Amino acid sequence: MLSIGTMAALCGTSVQTLRLYDKKGLLPAARIDPDSGYRYYTNGQIFLFQTIRLLQRTGMSLAEIRETLQKDPVDLRSLWDSQEKAILQKQQELHEMEIMVHQQQKQLEEASLMQQHAGKGPYIKRVSATLLSLPIEKEGITPKVEPNDAVSLLDQHLLSLHIIPALSYGFLFPRKGYKDLSEIIYSHTIKKIESIPQSIPEDLTLIKAEENFLAIDFIWSRENYLSYYHSLLDAARKQHLKLASVAYEISYPLDFYKVESGKRFIAELGTRIVGK
Repeated sequence: MLSIGTMAALCGTSVQTLRLYDKKGLLPAARIDPDSGYRYYTNGQIFLFQTIRLLQRTGMSLAEIRETLQKDPVDLRSLWDSQEKAILQKQQELHEMEIMVHQQQKQLEEASLMQQHAGKGPYIKRVSATLLSLPIEKEGITPKVEPNDAVSLLDQHLLSLHIIPALSYGFLFPRKGYKDLSEIIYSHTIKKIESIPQSIPEDLTLIKAEENFLAIDFIWSRENYLSYYHSLLDAARKQHLKLASVAYEISYPLDFYKVESGKRFIAELGTRIVGK
């Protein structure tokens, strides 16, 4: 037989815990010395101890565990089936948390790089990203208006696909020589995603970007938006770059914990360079 000290060492626990389990009727000692009161255990009780600890980790109280262990062994099968489902659910939740942490890290890194480029003029960047785009049905969504409805609609689609929406959001619009901000009408809402869903609704389009883009970064401002856009086009002309017919805007909140009216955004305007 195993002394209580040996049993504690083999189980990776303390003598006090074994005494508590004995007191609660969970793991009675196999023998108690009548003279010394010292407790002894059998090798088979090591398995019972591990079972108790496992059930504790699932959130069951000691009283619930004692009641469970007193049931017919056949009933225990349904218990373990339910515990397996709970564990799988927890694994899924942890996986989603891991994706969200990775997503937040990547977004903060991208926002930091944009801040480093802010105010320094257009530059060429290599983009490697996967996005989903959704056509904007509501007319007249321009940089002059709040785009909350268009953004939230894409977020709802992403949530239905079990994708956690990114903090950043963006838009596509035709690349033209606009003279007024109201002339820029967004055609699509876009958001970056970390993993590709198995099935994509018909109204969503998957975009895989692995190309060079001409971009300009700035603190988002309606007053300066158009001048930054023209700086982008001027740089393309000076460098003799051929640009795609579609431009994009991507924005990251710099203080996303604030209410909407108090938010600041680091923004990027850009377009794909054709043939480079």
